[in-house]
Amino acid sequence: MKPARIEAQPDTTTCGPTCLHALYRHFGDAVDLHEVIDTIHRLDHGGTLDVFLANHALARGYTAEIHTYNLEVFDPTWFVGRTTDPDTHPPRTDDHSAVSEDRRLRAFENP
Repeated sequence: MKPARIEAQPDTTTCGPTCLHALYRHFGDAVDLHEVIDTIHRLDHGGTLDVFLANHALARGYTAEIHTYNLEVFDPTWFVGRTTDPDTHPPRTDDHSAVSEDRRLRAFENP
């Protein structure tokens, strides 16, 4: 496998888009770094989320898979039908049943 070349990120908040750009180049996708940075959603305080990077890749025809460990961002109760080990992942006490019925999340229920 050839090594991926990564350009220097232009500022302190563009590490995600800069890494994604390196992957694009690795796979022969000749997109400009600043175009990647300018077209990925950024948080108000700077930076981005992996879901925004994944969406950018999906829109360009790539596949993307996200794994999370932060249950403050992704709550397992959103994914109806999936189970977690109650000893290591106790159920949350707040109710997210309204979110779990959202049709946009159903794609995650049955991969």
